[in-house]
Amino acid sequence: MEIILQEDYPSLGFVGDIVKVKPGFARNYLFPKKIAMPASQGSKNALEHRMKALEIKKSEKKKEAEKFKSEIEGLTVEIEHMATESDRLFGSVTSTEIHEKLVAMKYNIDRKLIKMEAPIKTVGEHQVEVKLHQEVSAPIRVVVKKAANSPVKEEVKKAPKAEKKAEATESEEQVENAE
Repeated sequence: MEIILQEDYPSLGFVGDIVKVKPGFARNYLFPKKIAMPASQGSKNALEHRMKALEIKKSEKKKEAEKFKSEIEGLTVEIEHMATESDRLFGSVTSTEIHEKLVAMKYNIDRKLIKMEAPIKTVGEHQVEVKLHQEVSAPIRVVVKKAANSPVKEEVKKAPKAEKKAEATESEEQVENAE
């Protein structure tokens, strides 16, 4: 089903874009919230008349995005995460975690605007893109550090074996005492 977006929707597009979506998503979510309208011939004609006003709004939003880009460009987000000796993370750093750090730094950015090719799974420096406008995006540097209390790989392996040996010797002693 073709629809015309009346508001920016990060995963679909921006105001005035004509996009295809599933009918249920359009009927049950987009139309009731007035995010979109059906792309009939009449609405397409009305859209052409409204395009001048939309272009002015888009240019204003682009200017705001450019201003915000200059504010956050070069920003560094530091995240501590549990990691192995070989600098592989237990789990991964996702856009949600980056979003939480940005909010803590007083930057209110929608989590859906943080674009990552894949979750970060290693310690080090990574680049993440924040899409502020369809034509404006800002790179953010994400530095993932090893947490101070990260377990060492060898200690983790030795601990369970030592416990099993101690349990085995205790059970052997109990068997000998029982005889």
